[in-house]
Amino acid sequence: MTMKKLFFAFSSILILFIYACSTGQAQPNSTLLPPSEFKKKVESSEKPIILDVRSPGEYRDGHLINAVNINWNDDAFDKQVQSLDKNSPVFVYCYGGGRSSSAATELRKQGFINVYDLEGGLEAWREAGLPEVK
Repeated sequence: MTMKKLFFAFSSILILFIYACSTGQAQPNSTLLPPSEFKKKVESSEKPIILDVRSPGEYRDGHLINAVNINWNDDAFDKQVQSLDKNSPVFVYCYGGGRSSSAATELRKQGFINVYDLEGGLEAWREAGLPEVK
């Protein structure tokens, strides 16, 4: 093996090692959970924050037990979530899953450690027959 090939092989391994270390366990946890697993995870978590990112009107029509409403489409969303504990697990949902996916991404960017997104949103939750506040 020539010196040039040896250098290239070593450099490639070093780059892969650095990439693996930078994308490893230090990244925040974000998980898309189906309704039954979402419910179990909420119940087994210490100090969970349940975040409903729908509009206030949608929230009044029914929401998960103990949910806090911070509207994803409100210009003040970023400022409002700053009052939440970034070390507590955050369980985010909307009606169908679109807004909560965007909100979960934003929460991770803001430094929230554990973010759980309800797969299929409140619509899937209701289809599963799980409890909510009406």
